[in-house]
Amino acid sequence: MAACDGIHIVLAGRGGCGKSATANTLCGGNYFKSKCSTFPVTKCFERKIVLNAADHTQLIIVDSPALFDIYDDENIVSKELALCLDLAYSKIDILLVVVPLNERFTSKDKEVFDQIESVLGNCIRKNIVVCFSYEDELNKLNKENFNMNSYLESSPTVLVDLIKRYDNRYLTIDNTQNSDQQRQNMIGIFMKLMREFEYCSYTMKNMIEWKEQLQKRKKKFEDDERSIDKKYEPIIDYLKKEEKKQRKTAIQEKKQFPNSKFDGYKYKGM
Repeated sequence: MAACDGIHIVLAGRGGCGKSATANTLCGGNYFKSKCSTFPVTKCFERKIVLNAADHTQLIIVDSPALFDIYDDENIVSKELALCLDLAYSKIDILLVVVPLNERFTSKDKEVFDQIESVLGNCIRKNIVVCFSYEDELNKLNKENFNMNSYLESSPTVLVDLIKRYDNRYLTIDNTQNSDQQRQNMIGIFMKLMREFEYCSYTMKNMIEWKEQLQKRKKKFEDDERSIDKKYEPIIDYLKKEEKKQRKTAIQEKKQFPNSKFDGYKYKGM
C-alpha cells in the first residue's frame, strides 16, 4: 500500500476500554462504532483519514479489535498486526494504548503492553502513548477537577512503573465532550513526540527484524539445550547403570536375608 503523509495513529487496548470513542474524539465525529460495553464492540480493523482543520495535518486513524482478548496464538496476532500496518499505510507513528480510568488497573491491563512488545518488539516503546479514557467518570466522583498526578500517587506500583517505561508519555481524555481543544492537545502531544531526537516511525521492517531476532534466540536456546544434553549424557548413563546395579543388589540381598529388616540399596563408592 502506498505511503500516506500525516500522523499515522493506531489505537489498541482491552475490550470495552474506550478505543473507538477515543478514535471518534480524534476524528471530531462519530465515524467508529462505539458504545458503553464490557465486551469488545470493534470486530475488525477500521481506518478513517481526516484533516485537522487547525493546522491541516492529515490524521490516519486505525481502530483495532481487542486482539489479545480474542487470540491466544501470538502468530495469529502478528498476522493481524501486519494487516494493521498495511491499513496504516505501512507505518505507525503513534500507538495509542487506551486504559480505562473507571476501572482499577490490574495485571491484565499491564499484559496488553507486555504482549504488544512481545509481538512488535521493544522498539515500539518509542511510539507508545498511554491514553487514560473515562476521565469524566472520575470527575463525577471528585468535587474538584480531576488531577492525574494525584491519581498516580495513589495508583499501584505496576501502573507507575508502566508510565515510567514509556517516559511519562500519557494523556487523559473525556470522550463525552466533543472538544476541539481536547483534540488539539492530543495532536500537539503526538507532534511533539515525533519531533524528538532519534524518533522514527514503526514499520514492517522493524517487525521483520524483531521476528528474525526471536528466531535466532530460539535457535541459540535449542543449540544450548542440545549442548547441555551432550554434556550430561555420560553421567546420566553412568547413574542409570549404577541405579540398575543397586536395584539388582537389593533384590539379591532380600533373597539371601528374607527375614532382615534392611530394605534398601547399599552404597559402594566409585
